[in-house]
Amino acid sequence: MHLRIVILIYNLLFPLALVLMLPGYLVKMLRRGSYGRGFGERLGIYSASKRKILRGLDRPVWIHAVSVGEVNIARKLIAALHDLDDGLPIVLSTTTPTGFSIAEKSGAELVIYNPVDLWPVARRALKEINPSSLVLVEAEVWPNLVKGAGRQGVEVSLVNARLSLNSERQYRRFRFFAAPVFSMLTRVCVQ
Repeated sequence: MHLRIVILIYNLLFPLALVLMLPGYLVKMLRRGSYGRGFGERLGIYSASKRKILRGLDRPVWIHAVSVGEVNIARKLIAALHDLDDGLPIVLSTTTPTGFSIAEKSGAELVIYNPVDLWPVARRALKEINPSSLVLVEAEVWPNLVKGAGRQGVEVSLVNARLSLNSERQYRRFRFFAAPVFSMLTRVCVQ
């Protein structure tokens, strides 16, 4: 029951936060130009060519890495996974344009922008990708994505997890919200 309450509160507050952040995001899109690229993917809407690639992948491992640092970690993980099984299909998602450009050289079969964590968007992305497992790099634990993955029987791992003293204090302070979300993870791999 506790998790349901947390998810409900999150789903009431997160869209409001997105609306408040939208003007800044639009300004950033206009200034940098590249932030508009892949906008549909952020809503779980993929181009015909990417949908075709996804249909050709049999239950890929979905790795999510936010930006450059996380993508570089993901690249090492992808290389190690391909060393174990060179036929293992991998989808790599990222959030930033810089991360995306580096991710394109990662060896993943498909690189996409991570969907916004609104429950219908997360559900659509999970349906399109149909992953066998979801691997989150460092601290990208999005409640709707993780919950949706769990509902589909997809194991969710957090890799290269780190927790600074300041972050620990914040998590302890908001443990009512953080604990149920982190309890949905299948495994956590720390440094």
